[in-house]
Amino acid sequence: MRPVFLGRVVVTLVLLTCLRCNSQTRVPEGPLSRIAVQALGAGVERFSNMVVVADASHSFQIDPFEVSELATGDFFSIRNQIPKTGITPVEAGSICASLGKRLCTASEWTNACLGTHRRTFSYNAQAQPGKCNTGSALLQRTGMRKDCRSDEGVYDMVGNTMEWLGDLRGTMAIAAGGSMNTGDSANCFTNLYFPADARSEQIGFRCCKSEVKR
Repeated sequence: MRPVFLGRVVVTLVLLTCLRCNSQTRVPEGPLSRIAVQALGAGVERFSNMVVVADASHSFQIDPFEVSELATGDFFSIRNQIPKTGITPVEAGSICASLGKRLCTASEWTNACLGTHRRTFSYNAQAQPGKCNTGSALLQRTGMRKDCRSDEGVYDMVGNTMEWLGDLRGTMAIAAGGSMNTGDSANCFTNLYFPADARSEQIGFRCCKSEVKR
C-alpha cells in the first residue's frame, strides 16, 4: 500500500501485482476504486492476459474472464469482479471494439469452452454439481468458482452469465453457456436465442481477438 497525499486528503492506492499463473492476472478481492482504476488502468491495458486458443481453422485469443466494468466506462477481463450485464449484443460488441477486440464467434467460443481435451462442461466431460455457478439466483465474481475453467485457463464459460456471441441465428442474437440459474445441465453447447435488442441481467460477454500472424 502506498499513501498519496493530496492536500489534506490522503488517498491510498491499491497496487496491483501482476502474477503470471496460467496466463491469468490476479488482483485483490473486491471491486477496485475509481482512483485505483485511473492510476493503474493504463498499466493493466499494456499487457494482455488473453488466452490463446487454436481450432481447426485458425488461432485466436479470448478473455479469461467475463468482462466487468470496474468504473464507469472502464472495462476489463480480470478476476474477482462482478460481470457487466444488462446490455445488448450490439453494445457488448462496441465495448469489445473499444478495447481493440470483438465478440467471439460461436465456433471460437465453443472451442475455447471445450478446451484441448474437448470437455463438454469445460471443467469436465460430465456434469459435476457445484463446480460452476449454475444453480443460484445471484451473479458471482469472476473466477470465484476456481474449478469452473477450461484446461486452457478460461473461466466461467458455463453458468454465471450467459455470454453474447458475434454471430446471429437468422435475426436472433445468441447467448452461450447458460447462466447462474440455468441448472447443472448447462454446458459448452448451451445456446439461447433472443431478439437482437434484448438485454438481461443474466447475460454478459467476453471478447475475442484474432491472432496476428508474424
